[in-house]
Amino acid sequence: MSKDTTITEIVLDFHNVKTQSYRTFYCDGVFGALTPSGKVYLDLYLERLPIPKSVRMKLTEGENGSTETEELSREGKEGVIREMECGLIFDIPTALKIRDFLDQKIKEFQDRAVNL
Repeated sequence: MSKDTTITEIVLDFHNVKTQSYRTFYCDGVFGALTPSGKVYLDLYLERLPIPKSVRMKLTEGENGSTETEELSREGKEGVIREMECGLIFDIPTALKIRDFLDQKIKEFQDRAVNL
């Protein structure tokens, strides 16, 4: 008996098209978990200091027409803001592809950094 070792090859062209809602996000980190159905859920976020709700300023007009400002008080949140930019949901095979992609890019960066 002989085994059938025929390999079928198909060549496909993949065309990358950006939707109207496509955006580029800066990412400082990720927060996530597994969903009850076993998918991976990630929130990508950026970190920043809070924007004041209001600022009380003292304005003083100088002799030469210039204006000097002095902040008297500010109202707003303390700490660090984490803005959740977008959420991603994918299955484990896709998570493995993303991991492999990131591993490859990290290696490329490390190899390039050694040659600098």
